[in-house]
Amino acid sequence: MTDPQGTDLAAEQTDAPYVAVTSIRHVIVHTLVKRQTDTVGRIDNRDAEMTVTLLAQQLVDTLYTEYQKRHSKSYGAFDGNTEAAPSQVYARRYLLDNEIDFYEFSTNLARLLCEKTERTAATGGHIFIAHVEEGGVEHVLIAVITDEQAIALSEAKELTPAEYLNLKGFRFAGRINATAWASGEVRYLSFLKGTKNVADYFKSFLACNTAISSLADTQHLTSAVRAFALSATKPDGSVLSESERDTLLRKIDAECRHMADVSKPLEILPFCNAMWPDDPEALASAITQSGFEINDGFVPHKTGLRGLVSFRGRTAHWTLEFDRKGLQERDVVYDHENDTITLKGIPDDLRAKLHEEDEAATE
Repeated sequence: MTDPQGTDLAAEQTDAPYVAVTSIRHVIVHTLVKRQTDTVGRIDNRDAEMTVTLLAQQLVDTLYTEYQKRHSKSYGAFDGNTEAAPSQVYARRYLLDNEIDFYEFSTNLARLLCEKTERTAATGGHIFIAHVEEGGVEHVLIAVITDEQAIALSEAKELTPAEYLNLKGFRFAGRINATAWASGEVRYLSFLKGTKNVADYFKSFLACNTAISSLADTQHLTSAVRAFALSATKPDGSVLSESERDTLLRKIDAECRHMADVSKPLEILPFCNAMWPDDPEALASAITQSGFEINDGFVPHKTGLRGLVSFRGRTAHWTLEFDRKGLQERDVVYDHENDTITLKGIPDDLRAKLHEEDEAATE
């Protein structure tokens, strides 16, 4: 079996043993048989779960990793409309209530997905469903994978047709974060957005409510790009200077504020191309793989931008807010070892009040 780049998944790339990315609880594949001209399709179910062989492990890991890398994803939760999309009922019965097993869960999902493709231009494919654990978090990954044609070279140096599963070119996929759902988190579903409503049927199948909090997305974006600015390197391999880091963050802040003013959605890849043209993929990956679930296409919220170009903190006795330039020009000096902040250039009115307090205290 090969991927689109011709990688033989069954072959060992090195002498070292394969290190699994995920721990597979269950995995299965069913096939949706449907041509683009068909009004309805049908499901060719697998008779039983797949055995977790090395090849199966590599396949699931590839799907899981590729899904993680995708920038254009939407996040949300089940919409609660169980009659229109009973996927959430099947998921609850399997993941939370333990009323059905994985095989029944998977066949129900495959049948529902087939129903959702009726009277659409969606074509057939292999429906891979995997229940995995990674880093203490359980996920159910659902991906529609298609067969692709390629040309191979035989041992006799003759050209011969070859067929492979396109593990890196899939367009329809979604994921349930079972751990987040069980713990009551707000976002636990995600799916690939696609283009021109191409994934609408998959969103409907998953019953994902993508009503989002733009404030939360903006706060997460702020954290992600600040972390990127601290570790980013220039084409020559050198790290950003303090001035260059400040310029980048101010550029991002200004663009996000403009988007907020005109209600323009932030599409991650075009945004990164504009903000970091030297290596937009690096910035996009930093955002996508930051650990925050940031919706592609959210409208920035100005309040969530605090922290890009300013710092703010408070205790029971004081509140402090200052601009990044204060650090850059040394008007604000942070002493990490002593955990103190020194302020310079105190304004006249504040100086006068402090002077009065100091004189009164010494009388």
